[in-house]
Amino acid sequence: MPTISKTSLSTVAGGRIRIAILVLFPLLLISTGLCPLLITFPAIADAAATLDSHEDFQAALDGFQEEYGFPGATAAYVLRDGTTGVFATGLADVEDGTQMTVRSRMLTASIGKTFVGATALALAREGVLELDAPVSQWLGDRQWFTRLPNHAVMTVRHLLNHSSGLPDHVHLESFATEVSHRWRENQNPFSPEDLIDFVLDMSPLFEAGEGWSYSDTGYILLGLVIEAAAGRTYYEEIHERFLAPLDLTLTAPSDRRLLPGLAAGYMGAENAFGLPRKTIQANGMMVWHPGFEWTGGGLVSNSRDLARWGASLFGGNAMPGDYLKELLRPVPISPDNPNVYYGAGVGIYRSGPFGPVYGHGGWIPGYSSSLRHYPDHGVTIAFQINTDVGIVDDTTAVVREMEERLATIAISASNAMHVSRNNTHGRGDELFMNSIYFILSMLGFALLALIAIRLWDERADRMEWKRLAALQPQNPGIYDPVMVADLPEPARRFFNFAISPGTPLLTVAEIDMGGEFSLGTRDNPNYQPMDARQILAAPTGFVWKVKMPGVVSVSGSDTGKWTRFRILGLMPVARMGGDTNHARAAYGRYVAEAVFWTPAALLPRSGVVWEALDQDTARVTISHKGLSQAIDLKVDAEGRPVLVQFMRWSDANPEKKHQLQPFGGSLSDFREVQGFRVPFNVEAANMFGTDQHFVFFKANVTVVRFLAAGS
Repeated sequence: MPTISKTSLSTVAGGRIRIAILVLFPLLLISTGLCPLLITFPAIADAAATLDSHEDFQAALDGFQEEYGFPGATAAYVLRDGTTGVFATGLADVEDGTQMTVRSRMLTASIGKTFVGATALALAREGVLELDAPVSQWLGDRQWFTRLPNHAVMTVRHLLNHSSGLPDHVHLESFATEVSHRWRENQNPFSPEDLIDFVLDMSPLFEAGEGWSYSDTGYILLGLVIEAAAGRTYYEEIHERFLAPLDLTLTAPSDRRLLPGLAAGYMGAENAFGLPRKTIQANGMMVWHPGFEWTGGGLVSNSRDLARWGASLFGGNAMPGDYLKELLRPVPISPDNPNVYYGAGVGIYRSGPFGPVYGHGGWIPGYSSSLRHYPDHGVTIAFQINTDVGIVDDTTAVVREMEERLATIAISASNAMHVSRNNTHGRGDELFMNSIYFILSMLGFALLALIAIRLWDERADRMEWKRLAALQPQNPGIYDPVMVADLPEPARRFFNFAISPGTPLLTVAEIDMGGEFSLGTRDNPNYQPMDARQILAAPTGFVWKVKMPGVVSVSGSDTGKWTRFRILGLMPVARMGGDTNHARAAYGRYVAEAVFWTPAALLPRSGVVWEALDQDTARVTISHKGLSQAIDLKVDAEGRPVLVQFMRWSDANPEKKHQLQPFGGSLSDFREVQGFRVPFNVEAANMFGTDQHFVFFKANVTVVRFLAAGS
């Protein structure tokens, strides 16, 4: 049941197939001789600059490890053009002799506040959270709230920029004492409310908005505000908004004692919390539970991920729209230090040897981290060290010196690449004086552009697939017919047929299918064989990837965000999406397909409403993020769904005008998969049930997989 309209693909394909044959073959012939001319000079210059910076960066990192004697470290940079370098030195575990690698992970500590700040800004841009609203709007009903310092006047923005006047529980003697007594507990010894309890009934440090003092307690409150506003957990928010879309695969919540790939951290024997010198036990588990840091930091990550995150966040690419003004809205931290400010979870240095700097540091027992972005140069650098000895007490300058030296190397490399490209352009002008070469270069660029577009599209497909797969419930409930006891009888019959008692309620599935897809009209269907794969995660989204072999092959993908098809693997014949018409049409498709393949997604919950139409037909209305779709489901005596129909927003009509029109499908060949009964034969039709009824999609499913959480 593709989102792409029948009219758009079939009519465009006919004309462009002939164009593709005329254009692509000359491009292939030309480009083999031309491409070396296009890339030789910039490639050589850039490669030289990158090689020099890589060697210098590694040598500097090794030198710091040797000079200061810390166990190990990782570091990474991202340059303006996206060039990335990742480095490691020393040991991840001194006792075992395990080498530090570029994939070794460490606790990020307060760098996690950059994710908290970004989440708050994202919710504010969506109208879910008002930054200047009082915190009491979200937490005022908590029994302890009125015991907070400045509870009546502090706002969300005050929490974001540390101007709330709240004390910081982390630096209270009572907190250190309690940690020293409870760090041996297997589970997280401190809930967010437990942490807040340390500052209850204390006097404020100053009136809210009239001063500045760093407060992890404020960020714990901010985490509670975010969850109250968003209606889901903070970790779910950052995973869907940032970790999955930006492919930060080495970053995860530090909400458990076993964190795969975590380097051992080392601290002084006489630390304030009475913790053991080493953070990791022989079985790989942490000796203390890191979960109580929560939105004060709360992540495990890697220098590569942190540098990529910083480049995206401070480069204005972490979320839609222009959010940098709010992110970098400054509050001075002290009259004695007029160069340093704080924004929404980010430190701001107005000037320095390389101009302004945005970023954050991070310390937690055993680990020290730094993230810095240099906007004048488009360079981002992150590093992590698996010790806090000499750092937490400021007895060494290792962090400051590493920040300065590594920035010097990366910025010099970035500038060298910029200069080399400018010089290359001058030589390029001479090379292409001849008009023949100019024309050929344009054709070569066209081919490269088509290849780049395809690679970009495939990357987008992979990222969206991964994002949707990550939505599988971590701890799914188990189906019990009692769950549907209050639903209309046809709906109960459907669920009790589709889901066996005791089945884990997984809501994300992968489906492999063959069959036929029409590239023609009702009178001349022109069915083409298809081979497709799909991931379905209603009501959030889907990805359908298809290949239609033939003399002129057609391939591409269809999602809730875009439709992209091409012929001969390169020439685009359909590129659409990113608008309300596409989103509305796509939504109708994938929530209807939940009836087919992911029935657990339609169980009673917020946004899902069932009603009876007759003794064998029920209507379910699914609402999600401003979209709503009603689906009519007809079941037989056993509850087997035989027909699915609804009014779908579509332009599959002669006028090519988006409008509501009948759409539906018939289902058969039901088989049991992991406790679910799903159809392996589906036929979908436009103008369903009318005299213009046209079956354009015939799917023969070969495999249905309900993914394990985290796969």
